[in-house]
Amino acid sequence: SSSLANVGAKVETIYTIESNEDNKTYLERMDENLTKITASLQ
Repeated sequence: SSSLANVGAKVETIYTIESNEDNKTYLERMDENLTKITASLQ
């Protein structure tokens, strides 16, 4: 974890596949997850 802190990494919460969180559909949850992952790689 100290290595991640050294490069300025941060933790993002993503949705699980199994549960219907926040009344979002599977596609809505995956779209949000992929958006967060893509943003973290830029």
